[in-house]
Amino acid sequence: MSEYDHKKSTKIVGQLYPILLDKAGNTIDGVHRRQADPNWRTERHPEIDTEEKFFVARCVANWHRRQVSKEEKIEWINGLAKIYSEQGYKTRKTVKTDTGGYRINEIVNKIAEVTGLTEQTVRSYLSPAYKLMYEIITFSVSLTSLHVLVRFLNKKDINSLDSYTIGYLIIT
Repeated sequence: MSEYDHKKSTKIVGQLYPILLDKAGNTIDGVHRRQADPNWRTERHPEIDTEEKFFVARCVANWHRRQVSKEEKIEWINGLAKIYSEQGYKTRKTVKTDTGGYRINEIVNKIAEVTGLTEQTVRSYLSPAYKLMYEIITFSVSLTSLHVLVRFLNKKDINSLDSYTIGYLIIT
């Protein structure tokens, strides 16, 4: 049983927050309100007409307003990552400058841009598949450093490592 009762609170203050729906009628926000009262007022947003916009809307509507499970955050972030990967965004892109260049993760940057989350927050929920990890094999490494990396990874939870740590381990 939940520690909060929607039915009781509406008797005093009414329905403060509507159930938010996308163009197709999928619930963006308000699953618990709908469970408490199937006739709860709704607000449809016809501009939310793609899976990408749906995931962004879920992040924006829920992230800071309520306690969201880690599993939900992982689902939303990786749902967006999959969409952006399919759209051609890269996990590794070199940006050239007059003094050389630097690498960025376009997928992380795009998710941070559209959701308002920090890049660090995005990375913390992002699957290793969308981090720089799989592209590390392009580095030239000595057998010694590869052996050190394998020993290190056998002792760690691979999901807790970020791509920069792994890249550093390979290069050194």
